[in-house]
Amino acid sequence: MSPKSKIIIFGVGAMKDYNTFDKYLYSNALNKVDKIYMWDHESINILYEIFNKNATYVPDVAYCINNFYSIESETQKCNRDEVLIGLTDYNRYKKYNNDKSEKEYYKEWEELILSYYNKENKIKLFYTTKSDFKEAIKMQRTIMNKYNIEIEIVEAKCLDELVQVLAQAKVVLSPRMHALIIAFVFGAEVIPYVMSDEIKVFKEHYLDESVSIDKLQAEIKLRLLEAIN
Repeated sequence: MSPKSKIIIFGVGAMKDYNTFDKYLYSNALNKVDKIYMWDHESINILYEIFNKNATYVPDVAYCINNFYSIESETQKCNRDEVLIGLTDYNRYKKYNNDKSEKEYYKEWEELILSYYNKENKIKLFYTTKSDFKEAIKMQRTIMNKYNIEIEIVEAKCLDELVQVLAQAKVVLSPRMHALIIAFVFGAEVIPYVMSDEIKVFKEHYLDESVSIDKLQAEIKLRLLEAIN
């Protein structure tokens, strides 16, 4: 890299808590950065309060994903009937919350799945990580053993396959923000399982306010041009 090259961080979030060593590493790294763009205002505040660094708001770049994939026709969109449900393991939930036991956590997911089970919907489990895949297998077995209901797990071994799956869903329920964004961009009804601050911000800022995808994409492009110039 040329000594004159700019270093730009584009479209990231920030955690709330950092230990002393984390602060030291991040501070050294951030001192070498020319511009920072963050996808939520809370992260911008955290960055300033902890590291005394300013950042500019930009929507998550995942909102532009439909510019790179041409998925389905209008007719196919009208015939959507798949409800995709993706759960994560209890340890991830416990990282952000302490209000449910492991038994209560998985029971809640069982009830969510059963609430969508009817003749009009095709319930399927999906995953975005290896650990989520393991959880999907466990939940698939639980639903079969306890309720004698067979639920398919949708296979998605890469991003291209995941986008194809999410883009054709009727409803997507998940605690994974980028899975929700992809589904949202392609017109699915998205239901966030709120377990972390980033999902809470996503729900409040992007879903509850009914933000226009076209406006989000226009702002991303504007900020990107600003960053590289």
